[in-house]
Amino acid sequence: DLQKTAKTARYQCQNNNCHKCFNHSQLREIDELGRWQSTTLYVDNETGNFHYIGDSPDDEPAPTPYKVAVRMCGTMSYQTSWSDAVYDFLEATAMARRGDPANLIKFQNGYLGEVHLPLDTKNMATWQQIQARCRIYDDCPDWVQIITIGTDIGQDHIAYEVVGWGAHYESISLERRRIECRPKVDGSIKKLFKSFVGRTFKKLNGEEMPLKIVMCDARYANAQVREACDVDPLVFVALTGYGTLGAPPVKMSNKPEPGTGVFTCRVATQTVADTVAELMNVELPVNAPDDHTARAPGFAHFPLTDWHDEYFFKELTNEAKKTTYSNGRPETRWQPRSKGLRVESTDCRRYAYAGVKLAELRYNFKLLSDEEYFSDKQSVEMFEDESWETNDSEW
Repeated sequence: DLQKTAKTARYQCQNNNCHKCFNHSQLREIDELGRWQSTTLYVDNETGNFHYIGDSPDDEPAPTPYKVAVRMCGTMSYQTSWSDAVYDFLEATAMARRGDPANLIKFQNGYLGEVHLPLDTKNMATWQQIQARCRIYDDCPDWVQIITIGTDIGQDHIAYEVVGWGAHYESISLERRRIECRPKVDGSIKKLFKSFVGRTFKKLNGEEMPLKIVMCDARYANAQVREACDVDPLVFVALTGYGTLGAPPVKMSNKPEPGTGVFTCRVATQTVADTVAELMNVELPVNAPDDHTARAPGFAHFPLTDWHDEYFFKELTNEAKKTTYSNGRPETRWQPRSKGLRVESTDCRRYAYAGVKLAELRYNFKLLSDEEYFSDKQSVEMFEDESWETNDSEW
């Protein structure tokens, strides 16, 4: 019970002779009676002089430091209680363990004021480890709740990946293609998008699952992408990226562009890249069966097909996270490991994930747990069955 656990949050004095616990309601009093100190110095509230830890205010003042900095975090806030903060942290941690670390990153960046460095390159799954996941899938799995497409446009190609998503962002690559073309001059983008209209994927239970959102990078062929998105602006979305750390995964314009009716979605490339990399790193339990029935929250499944080949998986893992420092603060960027290898597959997977986040923002879509999803589907099927009768008063 996260709520019950969060209510036990207390602050414990770190003084060796104290260790007294305080409630958040006492924070203002603690703040007024306390003092700021570092590991070596403290400030006398009355005189403003610096003293070494252990000295009394009557002792000789310590030399005034050249400069002093204070590191703050949300625990000092009078507005947000510690119980609320603990609840947010526990909830975000639980979601991260299920494969969705976005809220945990937000908590660390916002409330704690810490830069989140979620994944070390040396701990990332290799292309061989991910390719070893390939199994035979006859159809789209029943657990898929939404299907999105990520599309990358280049000078001489269009690449796309169709991804099905289930509970806790568990995913399966349903289709992947790379089309040799000249997108700016041959109308290939519009032709491809028209082929997506009304397309469905058949589940094992016979249900036809439609495509929900097609995300398309508009950096290269901007005019052609927006013209193609006009086929159905509610399904086809042009996207642009921005690199702010800790930003929400997607931001959607409230109004379509004048004259086209096409919406533009801004994708936080760093946030999305971090999340997709962590999802790609999720592994199956040790005792999981060695076939397509093996599952885990956030796990990425891949079918055994010709287009899921060695080159595809090398592309999928070609980018690594590199950290540099500016004014003492770490800055991380995803950069190609090998400059001779493309990263189209990586981009397509990120755009497909951004499509799910956009569905959550635009349509209030929510990925349910398997139990909720299948029970809800049974209720809908029962309600639509003409042979099922109810008493209106009882209903």
